[in-house]
Amino acid sequence: MAKKVLIKKVSLDEMIDVFVDLYNRGVDYVDLVNAEEEGKLSVVFNKEYMCEEMQDSDEFQRLHNSIVSDVDFDEEDSTFSEDDINDLI
Repeated sequence: MAKKVLIKKVSLDEMIDVFVDLYNRGVDYVDLVNAEEEGKLSVVFNKEYMCEEMQDSDEFQRLHNSIVSDVDFDEEDSTFSEDDINDLI
């Protein structure tokens, strides 16, 4: 049985803004994932989740770069080894 996740008091205004923005940029589907940090919800999508004409454009890369650029990540400080990453694949 799947683990039940309860995230309380989600701001509909912010959630709807995120969904509308993604939809307007060509994203048709998303995955909702509970983040490891309690009370956080992540919205995840990939290129296949975008409408066909956006898959063929570079909008996915622009959208991905605009989102990823907000995340402070230093690959050299990563605790994952090359073997860890290969095991996940």
